[in-house]
Amino acid sequence: MSWRSDLLVLLILFTCVSLLVAEKVERLQFTSFSYRKKPQHEKSFKNKRTNCEAHPDCQALQPGSVEMTACVRRCMSPACYDTLYAWDELEPGEVDVRLNSFKGCFIKERGKEPNPSNRLRLPTR
Repeated sequence: MSWRSDLLVLLILFTCVSLLVAEKVERLQFTSFSYRKKPQHEKSFKNKRTNCEAHPDCQALQPGSVEMTACVRRCMSPACYDTLYAWDELEPGEVDVRLNSFKGCFIKERGKEPNPSNRLRLPTR
């Protein structure tokens, strides 16, 4: 066989293996929450994240680590964390494709909290 034939055989073999691997790879499926990037949402998210990063439980962890990220997100919203991450925790080096859903869940959850500035005011006499 010539080197071209060898190359063709290797190319066909590589293609077959690639297709088999692609079939085996499962897409991560998780609950999706819509998130619209708005200044007030970003500010609310950032403020809460900053407060949680300063929490003693999270502050003791290495900044930027997966453990620190998990701690901060649990602190920010235990319910959202459980929905999106508890069943499949982030791993080192993993791209966090669930972050926008976490932000959407967080904002949705914050919208359910009573806002003191929106309380019904009774007329004074």
